[in-house]
Amino acid sequence: MANYYETDQMGVVHHSNHIRYFEEARLDFMRTIGCDAAEMEKDGIIIPNVDAYAKYEKPVRFADRVSIAVRLVKFSGATMRYEYTMRLPDGSTNIPCGCPTAAPPQPAAPPTALSAGILNRCR
Repeated sequence: MANYYETDQMGVVHHSNHIRYFEEARLDFMRTIGCDAAEMEKDGIIIPNVDAYAKYEKPVRFADRVSIAVRLVKFSGATMRYEYTMRLPDGSTNIPCGCPTAAPPQPAAPPTALSAGILNRCR
């Protein structure tokens, strides 16, 4: 549900919150497919977002209950690209947002390939 503090003076959810909603949906999706991000971090695998994009067709307003569908559209050894569709209470949707991610072994390192075991766990 869109909270009051997430809205602007017009009662519309501020655009920066959409990326946060997408991130929450991504983490839930990863848990669902057996790639729990917290467990992966315990194993030394960090998967930060390196890009985010959203296009807004309809506003989300205070107290709207939205649902977000997540789809993994690209999965290589080093990146995951997701597509998000936010469904509004009236059944209409916002345009999907894609957020590719990288999986470097340590925060300052360039992206590297994930092991076969991790790849299989996330497929």
